[in-house]
Amino acid sequence: MAEQTVLSNTKISLSSASMSDPSALPLLHFFVAFLLLCILSFAFLKKRYSRLRLPPGPPGLPILGHLHKLSLDPHKSLQSLSRTYGPLLFLKFGSLPVIVVSSPEMAKNILQKQDQNFAWRSPFVVHRVLHKYPTIAGSQPDPAWRSIRQICATQLFAPTKLKSFQPIILEEIRSLLRSIDADGHQKSCVRSKLHAASINIISRMTLGNKLQMNESNSAANASAHLTNLLVESIELSGFFNLSDYVPWLAWMDLQGCERKSKALGGKLQKVWTEIIDERRQYRNIVCPEREDTDFLDILLSAFEIKDPPLEYEKIAPILYDIFAGGTDTSAITVEWALAELISHPSKMKRVQDEIDEVVGNSRLVEPEDVQNMPYFQAVIKETMRLHPLLPFLVPHMAKAECRVEDFDIPANALTLINVWAIGRDEKVWGSALDFSPERFLGSDIDVRGRHFELLPFGSGRRACPGMLLGIINVNLMLACLRQAFVFEPNERLDKTEKFGIVMALANPLLIRASPRVPIHLLLE
Repeated sequence: MAEQTVLSNTKISLSSASMSDPSALPLLHFFVAFLLLCILSFAFLKKRYSRLRLPPGPPGLPILGHLHKLSLDPHKSLQSLSRTYGPLLFLKFGSLPVIVVSSPEMAKNILQKQDQNFAWRSPFVVHRVLHKYPTIAGSQPDPAWRSIRQICATQLFAPTKLKSFQPIILEEIRSLLRSIDADGHQKSCVRSKLHAASINIISRMTLGNKLQMNESNSAANASAHLTNLLVESIELSGFFNLSDYVPWLAWMDLQGCERKSKALGGKLQKVWTEIIDERRQYRNIVCPEREDTDFLDILLSAFEIKDPPLEYEKIAPILYDIFAGGTDTSAITVEWALAELISHPSKMKRVQDEIDEVVGNSRLVEPEDVQNMPYFQAVIKETMRLHPLLPFLVPHMAKAECRVEDFDIPANALTLINVWAIGRDEKVWGSALDFSPERFLGSDIDVRGRHFELLPFGSGRRACPGMLLGIINVNLMLACLRQAFVFEPNERLDKTEKFGIVMALANPLLIRASPRVPIHLLLE
């Protein structure tokens, strides 16, 4: 009856408008078609899910589903809904079914017990258009994906390989310390310096050289453009694109995401192609007997021995993932840890005392030292609990319809693991909003995906492949910073979050630091 009334009223309006203004007729036709499509879509979805026992959730709206329930901080909005409806929540973002997981038990069910079914990715427009071939993070779990993951695990992120890169990591950390020391007693923006160190470590491990923005030689060195392009693409990937959730609007590209992705993807492809072609030419002509010294060499060798050989264009999205995954993550984690320590002077002093006891001031901290610093390790864990970089991890997708606990999960459901909410759940963590590293002393909980109350790197087959490198970088950057400097305390530091693909401080941390180690340690 309601639909008939709406259509009747629409016909009257259409007739009146067409008699008074014939030019309005096409627009009115579009409006009627849009309205009919809304009604049919709503009815179809309602019927489609009527046979399923879905997890609980709030009433939704036609077309929008539950998009109106999201604020600018969706991790907080979904935490609030989960408190009302439970740790397994069903929503619709437009026409896309969404499952929100907000407890360690439910996360274990998804990421361990049904890992294979939930290891898939939703085909978001930006990811699909930005890259000619899928990235590691965006690929579906097929044989090609498993092959690339294996190459990364054994040739780049293996413990023995990372140990060989240790001199590079320590050298870039010394550069980081010198850049802060050079500011004297002036305030330093630590994020930009951490960011530069992180991307230089990744670049030297992957391409054999630093990425420096040098306009004078940018035409001769394609990699000089890469930093800006990476930042733009990461920001675009984190943008909420309506086309992903209301697919029949995708052809209009209302927010311009597809257009921007095509333009940016073309620039990225050009830069990667120049870098890869230059290296292939060097390997084949200039120095054919050269050993594999960095990850690009390793990838080229691996692609050459495949039968049949893999297309070299597939190397570009692999390199993109390594850079994008390592550019912000370590830097932002260290910034959060410094912010917490600066606002808690007694905890800062305890870290300093532990470093002095284990290492002293005759050399800088090395990776092996960290295992003898339990309080420092607890600080890292507490930072990752309270400030997870990816509040929902990288979203998973249920490939097939399945059952979780007593509920049915539709096929192709976007699955969000709200690790931010899990980390602030009073049922899991006592005094959950307090920064308290002491909670991890004597605890066997770690960050490697085995304990589902703490999942900064995810778990299962889609866990972050660069987890070990991330842990090493964060440990060494933070420990060396604390060893080398005394930081001015600030108990009222602004720790407001800014939601994004990586959740950082809304206002970058400004620090005032005084050196506390001999200068020669920074120059070795």
